[in-house]
Amino acid sequence: MGYSLGVDLGTTFAAAAMSRDDQVEMVTLGNRSVVMPTVVALRDDGTVLTGEAAMRRAASHPDRAATGFKRRLGDPTPMLLGGERFTAVELLSIVLRDVLARVTATEGAPPDRVVLTHPANWGPFRRGLFEEVPALAGLSDIVTITEPEAAAAHYAASRELEDGQVVAVYDLGGGTFDVTVLRKRPSGIDILGVPEGIERLGGIDFDEAVLSHVDNSAGGALRELDARDPQVMVALARLRMDCVLAKESLSTDTETTVPVFLPGRHFEVPITRAEFEDLVRAQVESTVGALARTLRSAQVEPDELSAVLLVGGSSRIPLVAEMVSEELGRPTVVDTHPKYAVALGAATHLAPATAVSAAPARSRSTRDATGTAPAADAAPSAPPHPDPDPPAPDIPAPSPTLAPTPDAATSASSGATQGEQPDGPPPAPQPPAAPASTPAAAPPPPPDFPAPVAAAFDTPATGYPVRSFGAPPEAQPPSDRPRRVRRALLLTGLAAVVLVIGTTLAVKLTSNGPEEGTSSAQSGPPDLRPANPSQQAPPDTPPPSLVATATIPVGQQPGRVAITPDGGRAYVTNFGSDTVSVVGSGFGTETIRVGQQPSVVAIAPNGRFAYVTGNGSGDVSVLNTSERAIVATVKVGIRPSGLAVTPDGGHVYVASQASAAVAVIDTATNTVTTTIPASEPAGVAITPDGRYAYVTNFGIGIGPGNVSVIDTSSNSITATIPAGVTPGSIAISPDGAHAYVTNFSSNTVTVIDTARRAVTSTVPVGQNPANLAVTPDSQHILVTNQDDNTLSVLDAGSDTVVTTVPIGSQPNGIAIAPDGRTGYVTNSGTGTITRFKIG
Repeated sequence: MGYSLGVDLGTTFAAAAMSRDDQVEMVTLGNRSVVMPTVVALRDDGTVLTGEAAMRRAASHPDRAATGFKRRLGDPTPMLLGGERFTAVELLSIVLRDVLARVTATEGAPPDRVVLTHPANWGPFRRGLFEEVPALAGLSDIVTITEPEAAAAHYAASRELEDGQVVAVYDLGGGTFDVTVLRKRPSGIDILGVPEGIERLGGIDFDEAVLSHVDNSAGGALRELDARDPQVMVALARLRMDCVLAKESLSTDTETTVPVFLPGRHFEVPITRAEFEDLVRAQVESTVGALARTLRSAQVEPDELSAVLLVGGSSRIPLVAEMVSEELGRPTVVDTHPKYAVALGAATHLAPATAVSAAPARSRSTRDATGTAPAADAAPSAPPHPDPDPPAPDIPAPSPTLAPTPDAATSASSGATQGEQPDGPPPAPQPPAAPASTPAAAPPPPPDFPAPVAAAFDTPATGYPVRSFGAPPEAQPPSDRPRRVRRALLLTGLAAVVLVIGTTLAVKLTSNGPEEGTSSAQSGPPDLRPANPSQQAPPDTPPPSLVATATIPVGQQPGRVAITPDGGRAYVTNFGSDTVSVVGSGFGTETIRVGQQPSVVAIAPNGRFAYVTGNGSGDVSVLNTSERAIVATVKVGIRPSGLAVTPDGGHVYVASQASAAVAVIDTATNTVTTTIPASEPAGVAITPDGRYAYVTNFGIGIGPGNVSVIDTSSNSITATIPAGVTPGSIAISPDGAHAYVTNFSSNTVTVIDTARRAVTSTVPVGQNPANLAVTPDSQHILVTNQDDNTLSVLDAGSDTVVTTVPIGSQPNGIAIAPDGRTGYVTNSGTGTITRFKIG
């Protein structure tokens, strides 16, 4: 009797459930647990181990094991296991192959159909890569759905969910977070609004928080170790496992201890539940914020929710249910076994009673309601065909997807359906699929899976010898991995690298030809293709797609740029010509003479005035933007280098570096009302609510600087936050959650959590980062790197550089229009400004 199999290839654990005769139940994959660790290890003889056996091997030979590789899907950099290169696709396929083998051995026959799950916020690029996983595992016909959809299907099948009721699925797993709002309909389940997720947030990060607590409690003992020492590697691998156990025990206990066995030193570190909650509170708060945003996108009020379904192993942390309930005032439902909910829902998915109508089963081509594919889908790696009656589009990514340039869209057509924006480089080219007119054929017979790997021991288990990946031992020596699979993987990897180098990494700035205002010496925008794309980190959200539209001559040594609230004009300070250039939407420019060496410009919220610092004169010039004339000059100090206008337009905060003070200008009288002492202040940014001004301080100019937080109601410094060497430009995200600081001499960007007033990350960027701007959706940060003539794009969700592109000579100022569609970068070396469109 046939059965369907649902598989959840999680970041830390893999789970499987089977559906037969309307009965759904879990399939045991491990010796001591229903689930198996998503771990792959390579023995010295070439044998590949998975699950508990691989976990054991990771403790003694961490350099020969891989964990958390699901997070690396889309990263072209391979992982090394014992000197051999593996891609994330290959490692996931190894785990899936052994899951299928174990189930087949238990049931006596392979499954009729297989449903795989993936995070809801994956774009078409990673979904395309993920669909290569079953092909390498020997499957030719699969169905894929999102993890929240699967969890909702399980919830609807196991509880009485009435038609019209709305639930939110909060999925916090080992490596990713997803949240989706769903409504029960007679025909199935509808997805409401835009699902949101945080790609790199889950149990792995909470484990790292415990490890950091241990290190801090031990006075930095772990940081002092030589990570290359084999004994240290083993000790740290064991310590990480103990940190995981401590984290899990704190879900049921209020305190525990972490044993630490370092070479020549043994001790214990106590940790309480309250201490652990303090370590992870900010991360849990970010998931609650994502939940609130998803409800807003779905236009659902919290009181309309029947419940919030908590799934994923990390949702068992008591703080999660506490903070979700406190935020929404709604009950939370924690599955008895939250690790199993997604797998159970995947097995339930194909049953008509629980079909998810908002997201049909996906594979490379269209499938019908039962998951049966037409003949054109027989080759799972084939690119999709244009369809005169295409299926419903995929659910959009959490942040607005920006349209690719025409050539980028063409190059990515093999990895995304028509009209979708890829979230990374396109996958390798595949053989053409059968014509759309080919008659439908029956699904191919299920493959014959080899015997499973012994789970608990490195030696053979009863009845099942340990095998090498790809072939039974009698057909191939253990040290010889299958040539056919390896050849396919190598070709795929090489093709992907070539495509990555030859195309863009989602962010591509291209020329649309010369436009009005383009310099005669430079007939068009510069070549702004990504530099070193293979070194970029995979984005949590799709990087913005930028298209350079013109390079416009302005004055000598252009510095900063500010855009009017309506987005119609850009004001540019020209340090070398004592002028401000006003660039209009039609690229016409106007020049206004101001004070000596204008440095920074800011525009009032109502757009009526522009404020410009004169570095040589020590003044702030007040420009009437309608009259294009200076109406006031305010003396503020020596070498004013940064300023910002409060959201209500009532005050301007000006940092005067050489005066070691911040001057506060009352815009009603254009006079300085307050002077606040500071240490070589450089940049100023004000929170969206106007309550605080953040000021960067060079300090002594050669060591690390800091950021002062000024309470604008009392004009007193309430906090000091460390930064890098010579912190300069600062920007606060439109949502007010983070402040970003360029550290000119240390080539980094400091990320500050404004709620905790603490540094959460230090991100390496290019050489001498000068200025930065945050996109209006708070998802990405654009940084100009003055010394290597590049623009770095940071992903706010993961605090990583997702791409670096060449820009003009000595890029300096950068600004993004309030609608998020237009931006400008000044090029100090050529006396020009580059205008680009976003999307």
